[in-house]
Amino acid sequence: MQKHGKKKTVKSGRTRTGLRRVLSLIAAAATLLVFYALSGTPAAETVWKAAAGSELLIDTVLGAELGKPGDRGDLWESLGFLRALAVSESAVFLDGRKAVAAYWETELAQNTNPPESEGEENDKDPLITDSPVAETPAPGTIVERTLIPVSGEGYEVADGIYVNNQTSQSIDIAALLKAGPGIVFGKTEPQVLVIHTHGSEAYTPDGEDVYMPTDPDRTEDMRYNVVRVGDEITETLEKAGISVVHDRALYDYPSYSGSYTRSLAAIETYLKKYPSIQFVFDIHRDALEADDGTVYKVVSTQNGEKVAQVMFVVGTNDSGLEHPKWKENLKLALCLQAALNKEYPTLMRPVSLRTARFNQHATTGSLIVEVGSSGNTLQEALASARLFAACVAEVLKSLK
Repeated sequence: MQKHGKKKTVKSGRTRTGLRRVLSLIAAAATLLVFYALSGTPAAETVWKAAAGSELLIDTVLGAELGKPGDRGDLWESLGFLRALAVSESAVFLDGRKAVAAYWETELAQNTNPPESEGEENDKDPLITDSPVAETPAPGTIVERTLIPVSGEGYEVADGIYVNNQTSQSIDIAALLKAGPGIVFGKTEPQVLVIHTHGSEAYTPDGEDVYMPTDPDRTEDMRYNVVRVGDEITETLEKAGISVVHDRALYDYPSYSGSYTRSLAAIETYLKKYPSIQFVFDIHRDALEADDGTVYKVVSTQNGEKVAQVMFVVGTNDSGLEHPKWKENLKLALCLQAALNKEYPTLMRPVSLRTARFNQHATTGSLIVEVGSSGNTLQEALASARLFAACVAEVLKSLK
C-alpha cells in the first residue's frame, strides 16, 4: 500500500522566512530614521549630521546604495528588510529605476538556478508542488509525470487551454483565442529564428547519449544539449517548407550570468540582417527538482512512443521593462497550444505566463519553448521536438 507524505515543493528561487520578517519588524524604528534621512526634506541634513559619527549607519546606507562587489544570489534577499527599504526610497534607486529593472531581468530574474526558475524559466508548476506522492524516493531518483491539469485550480482556463499565470496581469484566454495572432506568415525567407539562450542545458544520460558534463545537467557538446533539439526542430520546419536560421551558439558559456543580454544582441543582429524573420523560438529544457532531491521527468505517450512534454513560456512587462505587445506573443502561444492539444493530446504542459520579458519584445512572434526537463532523455526530447515542429509548421503557414 502506498503511503502519501507531505507535498513536495520544487526549487524555484529563495523565499523570505518568517523569522526574517519578525527580525525585520524589530528594525522598524531604524528604518524610519533611514527613510527620514533619505526623504530630501530640509531636516534630513540634521539627521545626517547627527549620524556622522556612526560608522555602522554610514556603512549600511552606502552599502545599500552601492551594493557589495561579489555578492551572489538574490539581490534583495541579501540586502535584508531594512536595507532593501532604504534602497527602494533612495534617489539613486528612483533615478535609475529603468536600469535596475533591466539588470533585474537579465542578471537576476532570468539567470538564477539554471535556467532560473523564473528560470529557465524553471516553472513553479502546481501539478508538481500540489501533488501528493508515494513514499519519499531516494535522493536523485527520477520520477515520471504527465503534467495535465484535472481541474482549473491554480490556473486560468478556457477552451481546454490552461495558463499558469505567475504575473499581476489579467488575461481573457477565450478572447485572445478568438482574436488570434496578429502576425502574418510571409513568403520572404527566412521566416524563423531558432536560438538557445541556455544552449548548454542537457538531459539525463541514457543509452548511447552519454556526455561529459561541464556543470550538472549541462554540456558544451552540442550532440547532447538543447542545441541538438534545435537541430531537430529546424530540420522538421524546413522539411515542411519553412526557412529557418538556427543559431547554434552557446550564450550561457563560459558564463551563465548575462546570457539573456548576449542572446538579445544576437537576435537584434539577425533581425537587422534578415528583416523577414517574424518568429523567434528560444529552445530550452526545464529543470524540476524537489527539495528532497527528487528529479522529475515530464512525459507523454504518442503513437506508442514515450516522448518529453513541451511547454511555452511567455514573458510580460511585469518586470518594468518595455514590452507593450506581449499579448501578441501570448496569442501565438495559445493558438499553437490549441492546435497541439488537438493533434497530440498530453504533449503540451500548461502555458506559463511570467513576469520577466525573456527578450520576447524583439518580435510579436517570440516564445520560449521548453522541451522536456533535465530528467528526460535526449531521445525523448528529440521525439517530441519532431511532433511539436511538424504541427507548428502547419499553424504558421496558415497565418494569413
